Amino acid sequence: MSKRNILIIIIGIALIVIGGNIYFITKRNEARTLLQKENTKKYNDEIEACESFSNVRNGTIKEVNETTRVMIALPEEVYPQKNISFVSDTATAGIVSNGENLFTGNETFTKNDCWSHYYELDGKGVLDFNVISNIEGISDYLVKFNIK
Repeated sequence: MSKRNILIIIIGIALIVIGGNIYFITKRNEARTLLQKENTKKYNDEIEACESFSNVRNGTIKEVNETTRVMIALPEEVYPQKNISFVSDTATAGIVSNGENLFTGNETFTKNDCWSHYYELDGKGVLDFNVISNIEGISDYLVKFNIK
């Protein structure tokens, strides 16, 4: 067998190996993407189930008057309570203790491991409420309150 034929065989084998790797990497990435989409839908459904009991939706700018009360409810798995923050120079948010567990008797709410807090907003200005997501691919929960 000539050197030229050996070289052609080696190149052919290399192309087959490279092509196979590209094929399997592509299939693995497609499977990951599909799984990520399924997980995102699952978590979005859980968020929707919890938010349906609250009066504040993710990504909104909510105009409110001073001394307004709002209920915020989210799934613990996606938005752990330890990741809550309020940011404002001129306004405050405090928990209203008697409103903490208004929905705990609701089957959907408890099934989705939702938590809820009833907040009273005071002062004037913009108050950012943020909860950092625990799940890759799910955005943080952010609501801006414009308190007048």
